[in-house]
Amino acid sequence: MSQRVSVGNKTKVVQNSYISGIMNDKAWGRTDIQKFYNSVAEADNMLIAITGGAFKRPGFEYLDITDTPNGSKQGEVRLIDFVYNTEQKYLFLIHNETIDLYHVPERDSGFSAVGAPFGSLTGLVELTPKIIKEMSVVQRGDVTLLFHSDIQTRIITRTDYETFTFGTLEMVPPLEDPLDPESEMWSEELGWPSYGCFYQGRLFCAGSENYPLTVWASKSQDYFDFQIAAENYDTPGAPITDTIDSDKINVITGIYAGRNVQVFTSGSEFINGANLITPLDSSWKIQTRFGTQDGTPVTAMDGSTLFIDRHDAIREFVFDYEQDAYTSKDLTTLAGQLFNKPFRMEHVKSARSNLGRYMYVLNEDGAVVALNFDRTESVVAWTTITSVKDRKIIDISTVDNELYMLVLDNNNYYLERLDIDDEPCFLDNYTYFRGSIPVKYCDNPQIPENPLISCSDTVGGILGRDFLLDNIWCEGCLMFVDSSTPPLSEITGLERFNGTEVSYLLDGVYQGEGVVENGELPIDRPFANAHVGYKYNSKLVSLPLASPNFQAELSEKRIIKMRLYMYNTQGFHIDDDFINSNYYDEALYSKKSELYTGMYEHYTLGWDTLKQFTLSSDDPLNFAVLKSEITLDISGG
Repeated sequence: MSQRVSVGNKTKVVQNSYISGIMNDKAWGRTDIQKFYNSVAEADNMLIAITGGAFKRPGFEYLDITDTPNGSKQGEVRLIDFVYNTEQKYLFLIHNETIDLYHVPERDSGFSAVGAPFGSLTGLVELTPKIIKEMSVVQRGDVTLLFHSDIQTRIITRTDYETFTFGTLEMVPPLEDPLDPESEMWSEELGWPSYGCFYQGRLFCAGSENYPLTVWASKSQDYFDFQIAAENYDTPGAPITDTIDSDKINVITGIYAGRNVQVFTSGSEFINGANLITPLDSSWKIQTRFGTQDGTPVTAMDGSTLFIDRHDAIREFVFDYEQDAYTSKDLTTLAGQLFNKPFRMEHVKSARSNLGRYMYVLNEDGAVVALNFDRTESVVAWTTITSVKDRKIIDISTVDNELYMLVLDNNNYYLERLDIDDEPCFLDNYTYFRGSIPVKYCDNPQIPENPLISCSDTVGGILGRDFLLDNIWCEGCLMFVDSSTPPLSEITGLERFNGTEVSYLLDGVYQGEGVVENGELPIDRPFANAHVGYKYNSKLVSLPLASPNFQAELSEKRIIKMRLYMYNTQGFHIDDDFINSNYYDEALYSKKSELYTGMYEHYTLGWDTLKQFTLSSDDPLNFAVLKSEITLDISGG
């Protein structure tokens, strides 16, 4: 709730949260609604927390330079998650005729990189760029099904921890006439199912070239048999063939198993209203009439199904108990300018980050739009995520609680992921390196906190393991290096950065920039650990500051004093003024910036009618703001 207090010609405007995210400039005149006072004009590379504050988004951790063919365009290469259980998680990188298989380890430290694929499925001639772009995907247990009207459904099967197979899914197809075994509804000539989902012990398939509004359901507990014997037509477990009765000839664009089986078409949204769907009780009811983009997957978040409508809006398809029907609320009404042909939506399925659970939408221009959505806390906060140096995000996927990206940079396709550690790194395409200073870190109070003490019996130690240190048992040790290793004068293995300027941190201390040549970055002091990557700017721009007297809103005004409630912040800018964080102390870059939480006061000059201010951070340092209090002088009006 924003508070506005007027004393003479002085006005205080307090913004207590940012839970409404970015607001479209077409709505900047709406000072009569509360959302205005919880919104911002811009929030690039920022995330809005469920608690209301705005935080600098973490960096992108480098994982692998992929074998994606040069010239691959958005949509023609896909990242698909495969979660067998909470311990065994995978990522599929699908490109022309190939599926690369990656392990996704659970993060038990800040440095558990995915690395190169453990295997590849190659020679898959049916996986052309067109098929990859348009196919839909559904997983159940140890199988993933790939649907497309032009090819018979394909199946990826996990047979053990590191063995996957790819093949054609053999299904018993439905019959147009149960008495005529030659009247199969799926074939090379008629087309194959375009979409699928699992629900109530059946596989539901939807839409094909010849049957654009038909939904098929398999036999109960027999997922791949869709054929009805004439004598079993009216038994509850028999397969189902339904053609949706629509007033317009729309085509099915998606199917999703939520509270009900939900079918999305190019013109309307339907559900199956039966509590238990059987051949005797299966009816499709129209709910809303917005229409869904073909080829853009639907997803679920906070009890809602989210879809992209025909006009690029993100809609929340949710059951309304008062209306006893589904509604399709537009979540982008006040932020529609952020969406430029969105084609991919992914959401975090379980929240590890203390900021909240997010959904990510990828635009064709390579920008990601992030949504923190929580109906209970009335949070609908959109922000933007962009990278640097003309790097373009090609595809995204979430694996359980992490966002993965395929990033095009100088003709290379990098696999990266958003850093969600408690102490994230604020660099893009960054890599972690071990140095030459021995490090002791553990929970045992008997171990002295001196990083320069040699660690016996621990040369080449592993992250997060238990060791015997100087004859003392130590649990949860982070890292140990050989004390006899000579100090490093450069960081090597940086060939992907050749000829470019990078930023780097040594032992968490920002060192500025350096140019990489021949895969090497010169350094001038020893270190225990380092991070090297591209720095990026995070920016929060306020809306035009509104006064309590509506008649003075278009009068000239100036900021007398600004109070900011900062959280764990090391350095930032207010407009063009840098707020010193002491990380340049002694010009040696040897002192780690302290994290500051508390009030910061700032004074500015200058009159303006639509007064705004900008908070930004372009160095790889912590930056977060929880609220602001602005004292305005409107006597110039």
